[in-house]
Amino acid sequence: MIRTLLLLLLLPASALYAQQADAVMEYLQEQDYPRAIAYQQAHLDTNNIKQQSLLAYTYYLAGNDNAAIKTYQQVLALDSTNISAHQYIANICLNKQALLLAIPHLRRIAALRPNNPVAIRQLSFALLNNFEGKEGFALLQKAYQLNPDDPKTVNRLADGLLEQEKYSSADSILNIYLQKDSTQYYLIGTAIRSSYYLKNYKNCLALGKYLMTHEVVMPGAMSFVTSASFALKEYQFCVDIDQFMEDRKSPSEQIMYYAALAQTKLKHYEESNLLLDACINLARSKYLPGYYAAIASNDEGLKQYKPAIAYMDTAYYLSREPMHLYSIGRIYDVNMKNETAAKKYYKRYLQEGDSTDKQEAMIYKYLKETYFTTK
Repeated sequence: MIRTLLLLLLLPASALYAQQADAVMEYLQEQDYPRAIAYQQAHLDTNNIKQQSLLAYTYYLAGNDNAAIKTYQQVLALDSTNISAHQYIANICLNKQALLLAIPHLRRIAALRPNNPVAIRQLSFALLNNFEGKEGFALLQKAYQLNPDDPKTVNRLADGLLEQEKYSSADSILNIYLQKDSTQYYLIGTAIRSSYYLKNYKNCLALGKYLMTHEVVMPGAMSFVTSASFALKEYQFCVDIDQFMEDRKSPSEQIMYYAALAQTKLKHYEESNLLLDACINLARSKYLPGYYAAIASNDEGLKQYKPAIAYMDTAYYLSREPMHLYSIGRIYDVNMKNETAAKKYYKRYLQEGDSTDKQEAMIYKYLKETYFTTK
């Protein structure tokens, strides 16, 4: 042990670090992160940027984000221009949807690399996602100028132009890219939208057929293709698109609806009705009652009590959930001071609710003692 220690002391610093790094790499290759971390902590020189960076990266691999950020911050305390440390902190924050924490680090990277398209692009994306549209879009345009062959930049820029209703500009940059590379299918999906907005329905169909030929399932994009197909009176293609989606377990309510309309145009009335029944079933989402109940809650907050009751009644009709009856009674009781109407719904709730449920048992007790006790 003493002999080994003496040998380590005689080694040059660079050789010593290389030896330690080799040992750490063995642990990392085996994904033995606890031992890799323990080894590095035992040999750590807090003023050594390489050692601190490697330890931070090991924390990152181990999924210990807090320790990784803290250690990378120590790296930045030694060297504020360390791009790797800024990047990893930004990545961790972005993964946690903490845009406000990521953006300063992305700004620093962009400042250090002002002509790097990836650095500019990632800052622009973060700003756009944080609703800082003006600066984000300007940087996105700069990223495109620096590298017009980056599909991510092209797609996001085209999407932004579509939002601004600059359909021809979006269509132009998409076509330029797709002439060079037609394998980025998500770009074809965006191109379908731009063609549709320009009423270039034939191009919509051509792009849609291309996706189908390559077995690409994109319900959103194909909804535009179906609408364009119907506008061109290509009714059989509407039906074919729906069948394509069905066969690939990706039914779409909108695509199905256009297929139903197309079947009607083809005088296939029974087939149309089957599709319309399927549309109705798709529309009956299990979450729909909750949506109506949420609207009712909002309307109650706005003191719009009659609409609130109507929405809550719809939620009850769809779900048959007795608590909605209680909520209607409470609105009548507390907000509208209509005890007669309130008691009507309270009574129905008592008949349909679950008195064995812990929460509902308290409501049961309160209602019976307050409104239905025989005096």
